[in-house]
Amino acid sequence: MSILLALFVATFTPLVSFLESTTALTSQVSTRTALSGDSPTTCDCLFCEVKEAQFKLAQLESALVKSSQDLNAKGLHARECEKKIEDLNLEIDLLKTALKSFEDVSSHAKEKLSALEGELQLLWSVSRRNNFEIHTLEHRVHDAEKRLNAVTSKAEKMADIVSEQWIQIQQLEQAVQMIQVRALKVRRQLRTARCPFVKFVRSLFLHTLNNTRT
Repeated sequence: MSILLALFVATFTPLVSFLESTTALTSQVSTRTALSGDSPTTCDCLFCEVKEAQFKLAQLESALVKSSQDLNAKGLHARECEKKIEDLNLEIDLLKTALKSFEDVSSHAKEKLSALEGELQLLWSVSRRNNFEIHTLEHRVHDAEKRLNAVTSKAEKMADIVSEQWIQIQQLEQAVQMIQVRALKVRRQLRTARCPFVKFVRSLFLHTLNNTRT
């Protein structure tokens, strides 16, 4: 609005001054004509000046109308510009608010990023320690596999030996059973064959024992 007021003052002040001077000149001419009784030539000159002034006044009025129209257009444009400026100021305020929010979010994000970096460093440390422990366990597992393979080999060899010995034991058991069967048969045969002879030997032994005592 201050811009419109300045334009209005700058445009209409000279016109108002000219109108005032023209009006004063016309009044002076009329007064001088009525009072002094100047000659017609002088009156004609003054009349021409008045006509010229009126013509200029008409031109100025036309210019005033055009200037008024231009001023109205400029005023409308100025109001549109002011509206745009208000909209821009509103957008600037919104952007400032968004920027403040973004800065807050950015600050929070930086803090979170710093915390995540700390956690990442801790995880790297734990990972390196776990890798070392895994490497140590792999060596232990490798050694245990070697010992297991050695024990397995010994166990397989012992199993082979035990299998052979078991076969031998079974063979010996079979042989013992056969010997026992044969011995039982022999005993039976001896009992049936030596029964009278045994009685004779026993009686002879007893008789000899009695003779010895007497």
